[in-house]
Amino acid sequence: MAGAIAPAGASPAAPPAAERAAAAEPPRPRLRRQRRARADGVTKAPARSARWYGRERGRGSRSRRSGLAWVRAPRLFGLPEFRAVACEVSQDLERKEQELEQLKMDCEHFKSRLETVQADSMREKKEKLALRQQLNEAKQQLLQQAEYCTEMGAAACTLLWGVSSSEEVVKAILGGDKALKFFNITGQTMESFVKSLDGDVKELDSDENQFVFALAGIVTNVAAIACGREFLVNSSRVLLDTILQLLGDLKPGQCTKLKVLMLMSLYNVSINLKGLKYISESPGFIPLLWWLLSDPDAEVCLHVLRLVQSVVLEPEVFSRSASEFRSSLPLQRILAMSKSRNHHLQTAAQELLEDLRALEHNV
Repeated sequence: MAGAIAPAGASPAAPPAAERAAAAEPPRPRLRRQRRARADGVTKAPARSARWYGRERGRGSRSRRSGLAWVRAPRLFGLPEFRAVACEVSQDLERKEQELEQLKMDCEHFKSRLETVQADSMREKKEKLALRQQLNEAKQQLLQQAEYCTEMGAAACTLLWGVSSSEEVVKAILGGDKALKFFNITGQTMESFVKSLDGDVKELDSDENQFVFALAGIVTNVAAIACGREFLVNSSRVLLDTILQLLGDLKPGQCTKLKVLMLMSLYNVSINLKGLKYISESPGFIPLLWWLLSDPDAEVCLHVLRLVQSVVLEPEVFSRSASEFRSSLPLQRILAMSKSRNHHLQTAAQELLEDLRALEHNV
């Protein structure tokens, strides 16, 4: 079949697009480069071996032409690396199991200790309960014994108070080897009683009150006898000091019966010149007398006036305290007593005023 011949003078026909492209660009020697690489023993990854993943425009690294971001696939562990990780995990697991076992052992240990402590605590509670019960029983017994001793002391001392008005009985009491100890205990008992008052008014007919009143009455009766006064001044001055102190501790109107008995005992002691000197030289004696005169009880004031009169009628004693006596004398109070409805108090106050006037005339 003859080929097509272009007529003379006509332009040659344009070649097809494929032929133009082949004529314009020589073929790529791809296979030749791959053969050369195999001959050199080097294996290279083909072009574009990385995986492509679509991304939104504006995030990650992008291709200039397509606008897509691409990320390389994560690297996979090999078998040796996997074994190393598995070994490490196994060791950690074994260590955790050991720690858990140790914690279990510690828990059992502390649980055992807790049970032991709880048992000890329960035993101690029972022991304390038993001791508390014994203590309560002992307190009850002690209270009963104290009540019994108080009742016995009140009865015995009341009987002794009654018979101590006899001179022979007083001599018999002082002749024994327990007389000094008896008067020491008497002072301690009265002091303890006054301290226990603490402003409270106790029952006048109680055994405790009767016990203390009987002791004070015995001292008063002993001091009423010459040998008794001598014994108290020479051997029992501590008792006299205690009586003076207690008279200052008792408040006005408080325990007046005990005050009267103690003032009577001091008045009896003041009959002895040595006793009067000792009493009058006690610190605060004159202020104590004036303070006692403010007591609302008439009998207390009566015995204070008698004690003051003993001081005034003894020139040797009065001369030592005359200045203090005159400067602090509650004259208005004594004048009021001289007009009292109580006959004995009125008489004592008038006699004291007469003695004071006599002293002023003599001076």
